[in-house]
Amino acid sequence: MDGRELRLLALAPSGETYFVEIDGVAWLMRPPGAGGARSVDPSVVDRAVTNHGFERVDRTFERAEDLDAFRNEVAARIAPDEATRPESFDEDDVRRLLGVARRWRAADDPRAGRLLSRLLEAPAALANRDLLLEIAELLKPEPAIDLSTKAPDVLGQAARERFLAAQAA
Repeated sequence: MDGRELRLLALAPSGETYFVEIDGVAWLMRPPGAGGARSVDPSVVDRAVTNHGFERVDRTFERAEDLDAFRNEVAARIAPDEATRPESFDEDDVRRLLGVARRWRAADDPRAGRLLSRLLEAPAALANRDLLLEIAELLKPEPAIDLSTKAPDVLGQAARERFLAAQAA
């Protein structure tokens, strides 16, 4: 945004409405058709958090695209049912949420599977073969570790022996 820092102050559970600070001014950002942006007193942000279920964020971004990607990820974490209405997703939404699912999957977070299953309900995903294949690939289970083979090193072998002992107990 022309080199200006964007500080995300608070976010509604849906991720669509949020407060951002630009050049020291707090702005209420609403979705298209809901009135657009307007400057607000910082006390409005506090009231939104205290009385209306907004999540306080306080994070700075250099680009609006990064802020939007973060909003989508946080919204999926804060209120997955509200943030994941597959019938309204376009291809960009599906791609952004695939990024969230990838990070969750890498962290062994069980929400990844639930989010990917919801993405399979999105008409935009079903209509795009590449997106559908990517979702299917992420839904594949990780291959099990073959415990019958020798571990690659001493530490691995010790860890494997502890694991097998714990399983036998």
